[in-house]
Amino acid sequence: MVLVNKCKECKSDINEEATKCAQCGSFQNWRRYFNSIAIVAGFILTWLSIWTAPPIKELRMDRNAEIKISILDGDFTQLTFMLSNIGNSPAALSQIMISSKLESGIKPTWYLYSELDKKLLLPNQAHVVKASNSSVIPSAVPHEFVVAYNERYGKAQANCHLVLEYIQLDGSKRFESLPFVCHPVDPSNDSGLFEKN
Repeated sequence: MVLVNKCKECKSDINEEATKCAQCGSFQNWRRYFNSIAIVAGFILTWLSIWTAPPIKELRMDRNAEIKISILDGDFTQLTFMLSNIGNSPAALSQIMISSKLESGIKPTWYLYSELDKKLLLPNQAHVVKASNSSVIPSAVPHEFVVAYNERYGKAQANCHLVLEYIQLDGSKRFESLPFVCHPVDPSNDSGLFEKN
């Protein structure tokens, strides 16, 4: 006696042991779920490929400038440094400052000027900046001297900060600060000193 089942798709009578319906061709065992799994997997893969595509990924990212600085050299008249925007949005350089902390406890700030003031800093661009003002400014100790001092006496304490103020595309102000070892300047004789904290 042949036992009869109903097809899970078309409801035709089929043999109980049949793995495939003769009428509609659909599988009766676990393989009948394969088409649904393939469709869901295909949808997920399609969604992931669209979501991670560079134009879509760029739309989801925050648009911000990120400024990095490295001091190249400097004397008592000019500071030379490298500036790079490693972010994904332009910014405008609004101010360059050197702040210092002297042994006397005075914390003077010098405001410097450069050819990049109020200019756009585009993403993935680097600039060599020469900044100065009309007075004597703290002089950066050359990197090789700092390295030699560190090897002989231990880590030299940074007594100056180079501070850049820049404006993001949305109008917000940001600051990037880089500590460095400098030869201090006596603020009582400095006509370019604009502020004492």
